[in-house]
Amino acid sequence: MAAIRGKEALMSRVRAFIACDIPDLFLEKISSVQDRLKGLDADVTWTKTGGIHITLKFLGDIEEGYIDKVAAIFEEASKGQTPFEISIKGSGAFPNLKNPRVVWIGVEDVANGLSKLQQGLDDRLKGLGFEPEEREFRPHLTLGRVRGSRGKERLSAAVSELREVEIGSFAVDRVILYKSELKPTGAVYTKLREVILKI
Repeated sequence: MAAIRGKEALMSRVRAFIACDIPDLFLEKISSVQDRLKGLDADVTWTKTGGIHITLKFLGDIEEGYIDKVAAIFEEASKGQTPFEISIKGSGAFPNLKNPRVVWIGVEDVANGLSKLQQGLDDRLKGLGFEPEEREFRPHLTLGRVRGSRGKERLSAAVSELREVEIGSFAVDRVILYKSELKPTGAVYTKLREVILKI
């Protein structure tokens, strides 16, 4: 994670990331899958349905004065990109099902649009001090984060059974720069910029 440090060290900072949203219809289906897993009573912190999205670039804590610069690069990286299809299907866990720490539903990058956007962001944001991702880009939707061992075996078995689950396909037509505020009730996301992908 890169943090931008400038002369304005005392400026307020915002936690930010760039992502693609999931339509409400698909979030409802994902919520049903999540509810099934919640019923296992495993020790998991579950992602709120409204906070499920495809993260393209996590920026970390950045100074407010850099938001416009980041937004300009974000808009440039999205320019010329037309809407593209993705498919929400399959399930799994990081690092693996034997030792699940993050439970997810898969995202199939049908037209390679997500990868193009992510690579474009990585390449352009280097100039502002953000290091490119070292790990291979694997788009996914985080359902929850495992906190302890309670119910871990039941959880792994259930996630394995959902490997063939299919939520559906849709066209991604916008990319969003978000601010994230961590509160006792969970993260609150606020849109800072939105780019509509045009045909």
